[in-house]
Amino acid sequence: DYDKNKASNVLYSLNADNSSIFLTTSGLTYSIIDRVFQNTNPPDISLRHSPDRNSTDKKVVRMDMILLGASILKSNTEELEYQSEAQLAFYGNTISTEARDLRFCRQVLVRNIYPNIDWLLKITNENSFKYDFIVHPGGDVNNIRLQYNGCSELHLNSTKDQLTLVTPLGNITE
Repeated sequence: DYDKNKASNVLYSLNADNSSIFLTTSGLTYSIIDRVFQNTNPPDISLRHSPDRNSTDKKVVRMDMILLGASILKSNTEELEYQSEAQLAFYGNTISTEARDLRFCRQVLVRNIYPNIDWLLKITNENSFKYDFIVHPGGDVNNIRLQYNGCSELHLNSTKDQLTLVTPLGNITE
């Protein structure tokens, strides 16, 4: 968290150049860092709070995607497709200091987030982040309900099947 305490609700993290994505017990948290701010301060800078959403001087933006009514449990996760090196990789929160062989995970499967619905989070071959909901027989796609907090606008492009989430530091396209 912002006070450098272990965030017990974070199951996995994915770190990129100027952003991080956290798989939490409620969904996903996106954290975007302003590149100018990132490059002019030490990497271990201690931020005590998020910038005010109405502030024009944004340095860090947090956007949460909450899966309403979902059951996201560490016990229901399975790590898939490891590789020895990765530009982007998922990291679990249970890595001990004694760990010598860190494996890079490219896919995480969360089983039964809703009845008969799994959630697959993955790094593509193009090194981008993607997730899919897998609806098994008996699953109801209408159970999947997403709530976005922290973005200023949502734009749906139905011809491309894309949702764009607008933040002060850049857009997130799903």
